Amino acid sequence: MTDVDHTRPADLVEHSRTGMGAPALQRAITDHLRYSIGRPAAALRAEHYYRALALAVRDRMQDRRVASTQTVQEVDAFKAKGYCPAGDVLARRHRRFPSTGRQPSL
Repeated sequence: MTDVDHTRPADLVEHSRTGMGAPALQRAITDHLRYSIGRPAAALRAEHYYRALALAVRDRMQDRRVASTQTVQEVDAFKAKGYCPAGDVLARRHRRFPSTGRQPSL
């Protein structure tokens, strides 16, 4: 018998709805079987497990979609404030090579 505690601290455990590790996915499937499917364990069939897995995967996809949408909105808000690095580069290039009819050599 050892005195080593093999449990993980609560802050290192992934959330069961969005965690990508196997234990988090297992908890999510179990949660969906209990709360989303709502059948007694003896009455569960293969299609119930498949649906619980599909719901768990959908949760992770939805979480990433929301994060992606949030990032796009933040970038759009940043650009709306008037700062666009690509625009700055183009403006500087135009100042260096005004329209004189000749092409700059690159």
